[in-house]
Amino acid sequence: MKSKYFVLLIILVQLVSCRNKNTTDCPEKGFCIENKKFFYNQEPIALGMSIEKFVDIAGKYDRKVEDSLEGHKTTYYYWLKQKLHVAISESLIVVNNLEVDQVTGEYYGHTPSDQPEYPAYKSLEEIIKKYGRYDSTNVEKVATDISTFYVWDKLGFNVWVDKG
Repeated sequence: MKSKYFVLLIILVQLVSCRNKNTTDCPEKGFCIENKKFFYNQEPIALGMSIEKFVDIAGKYDRKVEDSLEGHKTTYYYWLKQKLHVAISESLIVVNNLEVDQVTGEYYGHTPSDQPEYPAYKSLEEIIKKYGRYDSTNVEKVATDISTFYVWDKLGFNVWVDKG
């Protein structure tokens, strides 16, 4: 009979220890960080989890906001002999020293602190008139970036989802 009670006691201890492994010291309501993990209402929240899973944990969001950054195109012009790098977009002309990456051989603009200040050019034609024809170009296009923000006003919290 004593052995039955002993076995029952061992089973109860095991059940209690299993239960303790699955609980957290976080409060029942609200956000909490414990053991480098993030929780809301004692439910784990992982970076990169789907918005649907997050909504299951945090409840329905109060509002959804779409935001976008318009795409753009920048053309880079390189004068190798003069070591000149010029970037031109729709509304901006930036002139810098030309540097060459020692590993990749790619050109890039560099602005050291002792760089002489270049005049504010208004067009590529002005620059060509001063330095001659450029040696090469590179065109960089950036697509429109659409982002969605799911906002929980009462929680003071939002989740950002990038649609690229």
